[in-house]
Amino acid sequence: MRYFVLVILIFLIKSVYAQDTLDIALNQTFTTRHVLVWVDSTGKKSPGDILKANFRSVESYKFPRLLTSNYKYGFFLKFIIKNSSDKSIPVLLTAGDMLKQQAWLSINGKLNKLGEVSQKLKESERPYKYDYRYIKTEIKSGQTSEIFLKFEDLPSKEFIFNPAVFTLEQEALNRLENVYQDRTAFFINSILYGILFYIFLLAVALYYFTKKTYISYYSGYLLFMLLFHVYGFSNSPFTVTPLNIIPYLKIDLRQNFYVLGTQIFYMLFLRDFMDVKNRGNREQKIFFKIILLIFGIFSVIEVIISMLLKAYDIQFYHSILTEVCVLISSIYLIIRIFYWKNLYVPNLLKAASIVLFVGVILGYLGSTLGISKTTSDLFLFYPNYWFNFAVFAEVMLYSLAIVQEFYRGQTEQIRLQRQYAITELSLLRSQINPHFLFNTLNSIKSFIIQKDTRAATEYLTDFSDLIRTILEKSREHLISLKDEVEFCERYLQIEQKRFDGKFNYHIDRDLNINLQDWNVPAFILQPYLENAIKHGFNSLDREGTIRLSMKILDKNLVINIHDNGIGREAASRQKKSNHNSMGEKLIESRLELISDIYQWNITVSYEDHKNPTGTSVRIEIPELR
Repeated sequence: MRYFVLVILIFLIKSVYAQDTLDIALNQTFTTRHVLVWVDSTGKKSPGDILKANFRSVESYKFPRLLTSNYKYGFFLKFIIKNSSDKSIPVLLTAGDMLKQQAWLSINGKLNKLGEVSQKLKESERPYKYDYRYIKTEIKSGQTSEIFLKFEDLPSKEFIFNPAVFTLEQEALNRLENVYQDRTAFFINSILYGILFYIFLLAVALYYFTKKTYISYYSGYLLFMLLFHVYGFSNSPFTVTPLNIIPYLKIDLRQNFYVLGTQIFYMLFLRDFMDVKNRGNREQKIFFKIILLIFGIFSVIEVIISMLLKAYDIQFYHSILTEVCVLISSIYLIIRIFYWKNLYVPNLLKAASIVLFVGVILGYLGSTLGISKTTSDLFLFYPNYWFNFAVFAEVMLYSLAIVQEFYRGQTEQIRLQRQYAITELSLLRSQINPHFLFNTLNSIKSFIIQKDTRAATEYLTDFSDLIRTILEKSREHLISLKDEVEFCERYLQIEQKRFDGKFNYHIDRDLNINLQDWNVPAFILQPYLENAIKHGFNSLDREGTIRLSMKILDKNLVINIHDNGIGREAASRQKKSNHNSMGEKLIESRLELISDIYQWNITVSYEDHKNPTGTSVRIEIPELR
């Protein structure tokens, strides 16, 4: 029985310390039987101590999924590689996707360094330029080499121990197979980053034109969200990102820094978008102030322990604390956001917050329970489809919420501008009416001075009818063409009496025009009729004539006011100064405001006639839609 136990012990010891030799000339498949491992828990052993170390089989050592304080350990591998061919064969050695790796060749009890690789090395500085994971060496013909490899890695990511020895041909085939297997991940990552970058540029451009603070915060949020995803994409030998070009952004600054940046800008965006400063109560203001302070302090601590102290084990626990704070603040926000009735919280904002939270939870559960793939040979951080979809949906919903808010703001601004313009338009109307009343009362005054009581009474009766029309339409900015023509006819009748029949008038219209269907600005024609009478007929040596005609041309209403007076040029010379009449100036101002309010482009043009003299005013009015 004792011999049996002894045999079992010897077998177990052999299985722990036995190692197979890998003959690369025979294209053997590399297995864990071809490598032994030794872990220096002090992290202080020199390369010379490797030869005295007790290496064990890989199966006998349980590697952690995540490194914490044990990232300071020294991890060593031992390979025995044989070349039974008659020519030298280049080989590639690796421990997996590690931060740094060094290799030595044992010759007669001494170690000769073969080289080292690091994720910080540029492509041109790598021993094997196609992949930062491999140390390249050469096994000579008939040689059996004992090679030792030391590797280091950092916390805050999955510890992928995947030792391998390849010939160049084997590595090329392996890489091609990996690219094929991960083609979907490449596509989805590329699409997501392209969309995030495009929306980021749009947000920056929108901020440039609008100067809205919440849009600048949203731009910062998109930038850090993009960097957060690019960080994972950068941990691949087959991708080129800004973080690969500047290694400090990927290695010294850990992913947790980008998580904190995302949260800070996210909270700033929500605070400004919901207008917490002006609408928020004490609880809401305190929440955002505290959470921004916490994340701000966490960011400073993250930079200190990562970049200055390089205490990556402390940084690991700090990242866990950050995740807990993010989870608590997210749950609080999602619950409270439905009860914050005093703040501007559109449904799109609520939906975006819920979508992201659900996506994060599903992504975390999928990774933890092993449902979702977390890593591959090409991607140390394999894209989590649940989380990526949630980010895409959330960004789109937030962008739509911003567009909705921008449209709401623009609509409100247009409403206020229109209200202001209408007020100003009413003011102009109030100036036109006294101006007309002043001229008319002067006419009545002249009849009274001449003691023509009958004429004054008739004139006053016509004038009262005109005043009643003005009062009835005083609150309307638009009236029918029928009402406008009737008002003009009353006005011309009054002025005809005032000037004792020195002019006559004619009103013509196209029979196809329905006067009731067309809308025109109220009392728009009166100032032009006044100019014809007051200035055109002022020193005319013949009977004056005014012809008011209307027709439809290219679906527009065209109104012509033609008089046979002395013309605008001659009339301007008779004035004390060269200026338009007050009524005409007021009408021009009214037309500008009407164009701004209703997007209604009414054009007015003038034409002077020399022989015979006269003036034509053409008013073209498009149909109001």
